[in-house]
Amino acid sequence: MHVLILSFGLVEEGGGPGVAVVGFAEQLVRRGARVTVIAAHRDGRWIVTAEDARRAGYDMVRLAPSARGARTWRMLEAARAAVGKDRDVVTWVNGIWGSASLVATALWRERDVPFVVRPAGSLGVAALRYGAWKKALYYRAIERPILRRAAALHCMSGRERDELPVELRPRAFVVPTGVDLPERAPPMDTPRLILGVLARVHPIKRHGAALDAVEALVRQGHDVELEIAGAREVGDYAKSLEHRVAASPALADRVRFLGHVQRRDVAGVVARWRCALLLSEQENFGHAVVTAAAAGVPTVVSPGVGLGADLARAGAGVVAEGPGVVDGARGFLSADRESVANRCRAFAELYGWDDVGRKLHAQLASVLEARRAEPVKSVELVGPDGGTKPRANAQRQRHPASRGN
Repeated sequence: MHVLILSFGLVEEGGGPGVAVVGFAEQLVRRGARVTVIAAHRDGRWIVTAEDARRAGYDMVRLAPSARGARTWRMLEAARAAVGKDRDVVTWVNGIWGSASLVATALWRERDVPFVVRPAGSLGVAALRYGAWKKALYYRAIERPILRRAAALHCMSGRERDELPVELRPRAFVVPTGVDLPERAPPMDTPRLILGVLARVHPIKRHGAALDAVEALVRQGHDVELEIAGAREVGDYAKSLEHRVAASPALADRVRFLGHVQRRDVAGVVARWRCALLLSEQENFGHAVVTAAAAGVPTVVSPGVGLGADLARAGAGVVAEGPGVVDGARGFLSADRESVANRCRAFAELYGWDDVGRKLHAQLASVLEARRAEPVKSVELVGPDGGTKPRANAQRQRHPASRGN
């Protein structure tokens, strides 16, 4: 099986989507698949280089900077070259609203290459509130026809699947992303009461709710601090948070904005925290939750976090809103750290890369098995202007479900 992965730039500042690509690519290789990753240019610290990829057993093509139209064409050319004459190919699309899904559709038309799309939370109710009109128009004109032709949709949680448009849910499967499990537990020797937020600085992450909780705890007499670890994705929002901290007697000198923390340093930073806060409007999965749990740290999450119910059942965190956030954090500040840490690590082990990699491999293999069972048909060649023309050689006919009928 040849898995072609199409993605936005794999930078650390992009958070979970890039981590998912690298982790799944390595796991698919370990299970005998040939893997090619094609990633669009993006500024930031790249998680993986071409040399890193070669050492891990897969190929990576990093496209040069270009305007969107040229980027889509370059990605298509790179995808055609990667596929070559291979027959057992499946495309895995990491995210929507861009070149990757357009290119996957072009390959489907040209060579009948089936494709699986990971929406990465972009079709969640909360996510669609941002740029609502633009997204609604783009979805109806472009993404909806693409997703109706996908062989399957890859969701990170049951919540993400349930928030998909009704017509797409029957073809969705759930495989969460993985987490790097430390070989040994990070030290937890700090006596300070530090809370933390591991999330890019964007309004959807609701950092303000974390500041509310810290203010309330300080007023109750708790000597707590807060560390915010995440890239400043929305500059005006970040400045508003900084101004609020500076103007609040309860927050000044207690809140630190760490900016982006490099992947290799995350576990050490998070291990300092008594409790993490992830109070987002929406998280299709909640990679930060599992990252904290792997370091032995519990998380208070909002009802919008996809993993919330599982986290609470495992005793590795609580789901709360409003005053409940303060109650949840206060409980972890006074709890036995070793007992909580053991529950957190047991929860994180459920999301080890080996297990989730095996599940995704099985799903992609089933897509190819369905394709092999189909009769042959002629397909179309897509040109640089997006137009199509018949192609002489025949390929297998698509499954009716993949045509959205």
